[in-house]
Amino acid sequence: MLYKILSDIHWIPNLTFDEKRRTMLKYFRLGLVRYLVHNGQGEDITLSFDKVPVTDMSNKSCKAPPVKDPYDFWIFNVGVDGNVSGEKSITSYWFGGKISANRVTDNQKLFINANISENRTSFVLDADEPPYVTINSSRYVGLDDIFTINNHWSWGVFSHYQSSTFSNFKHQFNLGLGMEYSLFDYKKSNEKYITFQYKINNTFNIYNDTTLYDKIKENLLSHSLSTALNFTQPWGNLYTSLSWKNYLHDWYKNAASFDAGAEIRVFKGFSVNFNLGIQFIRNQLNLPKVGASEEEILTRQRVLATSYSYYSWFGVNYRFGSIFNNVVNPRFNSSQQIF
Repeated sequence: MLYKILSDIHWIPNLTFDEKRRTMLKYFRLGLVRYLVHNGQGEDITLSFDKVPVTDMSNKSCKAPPVKDPYDFWIFNVGVDGNVSGEKSITSYWFGGKISANRVTDNQKLFINANISENRTSFVLDADEPPYVTINSSRYVGLDDIFTINNHWSWGVFSHYQSSTFSNFKHQFNLGLGMEYSLFDYKKSNEKYITFQYKINNTFNIYNDTTLYDKIKENLLSHSLSTALNFTQPWGNLYTSLSWKNYLHDWYKNAASFDAGAEIRVFKGFSVNFNLGIQFIRNQLNLPKVGASEEEILTRQRVLATSYSYYSWFGVNYRFGSIFNNVVNPRFNSSQQIF
């Protein structure tokens, strides 16, 4: 019941953390009203409205006027980030900017986003020598437009432009089409979904450096097939995905990936969680012909040849104690240890 109430809230996208907390608290209280009435405490409850819609009271079937959305379901976000850190031998700064515009309705999902970032690090290896400086920069602009066919099928158009010094892309242009089938009704996606997705892409690459295959630019056709599963139940959450991609001009240039994660409540207060993923990589057409220097390898300035990559983490948590320890006491919250 409480999950249903929270899922029906129309969240304003620019709420602060405290405003979201207060909104959730208000709906928690409203959700408890039915239980208070059931326990015979209805006489002690008074319900009032701060704003009463103006309606024709002579019409018994009158309804509140529909709320007009001045943004027509669009949500915009603009942000700039940066940090500076350093010590005697190392100085580093990172700068990033992003902008996005999203519109989601039952019939269409439209995502437009762009970001830019630059990371510059200076290493003083020898006081008598100039510092070693590394610079990594990237640019990205993407547009995805997804359309509803029915409660189980959808299709979409996917496009992006990017440049990356790390990945050896001076310019990359991508345009793709995709089709997706959902085993369960999309309306049940908050609780469970199993999807199967197929995409075909055309990618045009212009490289910073000539690749291992003596290419400074090339056009590539590829396709991919993926499936994903997610269950969100009272016992926890389980997610897994499997994908395959290969280039059409050479099926041996391919990649496969598997990801899985879960957070499971074993018994009251005790839960386990894990996440793992592995990729098998045989499609690194963007590798520079000139290998990376020792300094570039140590500072991870260039993409390196590999046949696989993986990650994993695991954790357990047990929480128990008093159910009455809900006092808010902020004293010494900002205390920091100084080394």
